[in-house]
Amino acid sequence: MATTEAVFNPLLPEFHANPYPFYEQLRERDPVHESPLGFRVLTRYDDVVMALRDPRFGRDGFEPLIAAQYGREGEEGRLPRSMLWRDPPDHTRLRTLVSKAFTPRAAQRHARGGVLGRDLC
Repeated sequence: MATTEAVFNPLLPEFHANPYPFYEQLRERDPVHESPLGFRVLTRYDDVVMALRDPRFGRDGFEPLIAAQYGREGEEGRLPRSMLWRDPPDHTRLRTLVSKAFTPRAAQRHARGGVLGRDLC
């Protein structure tokens, strides 16, 4: 990377080829980076742990970014919002419903049946 300014743009081909120099530069120069894409990028472990544990940084804050990219939930032709982007108690309720499908025993059952992740793509 030739620039001296900390840049985070996951859409750049250079980022896809090797993202580690980008992350290293952010960690050194701007560890809590305000991205022009509309979100913050945390590059230090302690900052990430704090944000994941603090309910003020809930998943619902991503709704405007997701809507801009994929459309609003309920729009014609759009899929409902993923449980991964929901905050408790909705996430907890949905996780409880699907958790039995992701046990080691269930994974073995699927593997014996020939269903592999690569087959689902």
